[in-house]
Amino acid sequence: MKSTESQAEIQQQAQEIWDGAAAAPDQHPFFVAWGAVPGLKVYQGDLTIDGVGCDGTLLVPMRDAERNLQNLAFIDPIGTRRYLSEDHILGTYFALGQRGGTIAIVAGLIRGARFHAATGGAVAIAFNAANVSIV
Repeated sequence: MKSTESQAEIQQQAQEIWDGAAAAPDQHPFFVAWGAVPGLKVYQGDLTIDGVGCDGTLLVPMRDAERNLQNLAFIDPIGTRRYLSEDHILGTYFALGQRGGTIAIVAGLIRGARFHAATGGAVAIAFNAANVSIV
């Protein structure tokens, strides 16, 4: 994605991609390798990010504090993340569990999913270390 795209353009494109995607199957290669994560979808299409095709990657919704979709993370079977927009990450997160009470905030999807699975507690996945303090 071009860094000149506005947040509104990224948000619209993210919503269109998310709406057109199917729920991720339990046998997705990422889940087989790392464990299942609820609430993800699979991208099917010809989008490329940094010259790498995204077909078959997991889609992780990146939401703001009001739960509005702002961006998408694309995760391949070995866990490499690419973003619809690198310029629109700060302040976004992916939530697992119910709001209310204590919420753990972590940088990575795998760590957050494992925490949630082990404790049942709510977790906000901030996507990178710089975003943890913002989320």
